Amino acid sequence: LQAIIMLAASIAAVCFLAYGGFGGFGGLVRQMNEKIPQLLAGAGLFKFNLFFGLALPWLFFSVSNPQVTQRLFIPKSVRSFKQMIGGFLVFGFIYTIVSVMWGFGARLLIPGLDKADKATPALLALPIIPKLIVIVVMIGILAAAISTIDSILLTLSSMCARDVYKGGINPSASEEMELRLAKTAIPILAVIFFIFAYWAAGKTGLAFMIAPLSSAASAGLLMAVPAIIGAFFWKRATAAGAL
Repeated sequence: LQAIIMLAASIAAVCFLAYGGFGGFGGLVRQMNEKIPQLLAGAGLFKFNLFFGLALPWLFFSVSNPQVTQRLFIPKSVRSFKQMIGGFLVFGFIYTIVSVMWGFGARLLIPGLDKADKATPALLALPIIPKLIVIVVMIGILAAAISTIDSILLTLSSMCARDVYKGGINPSASEEMELRLAKTAIPILAVIFFIFAYWAAGKTGLAFMIAPLSSAASAGLLMAVPAIIGAFFWKRATAAGAL
């Protein structure tokens, strides 16, 4: 439900942006060709190696990120599993198109932005976007951010308790001890995340934009992809081989 509301509100916002700011998607594309043709050629602002480096981690995002991978155990059947993967792909594809069109609109309507991450609040402040749509979009963004943070905190705290503490320090630890340690890890991790976010918010440049930072985090998890794939498709796989 959250994803449907977020996607519908985002599509509506892009439609209002296109028709209110450019007279339609045809006008938006026409102005893109006239004013920013350099962004439409090849990889745009990026060289191919940078584009590939940003895209590759996202290709394996659903496999490498533990807060996403654990959802592989939720579906009750193969059919449900396929529906989940299909929905993830469809949502990601549509939202990518929406995000790109939104970014092009920001470049044309607000060319003087000092930070690209300010594009969304700057566009939502324009009178061409109805206030109701603005409210729904902001609620959707906030809900998505909170649910993502919750998933990451719960996953990392569980890994600290189960994989690090019980798996490597105290194998005889009780379930109660694991739970207590996980609860202790959550506020500590939250403070670390806040400090990093506050520090990164004061930086400028491509490396400190939200998307490259997320891609860099996913890139660090790519090393787990061969082991995960091997666990499913390599019958002779062992723990030593995974390491």
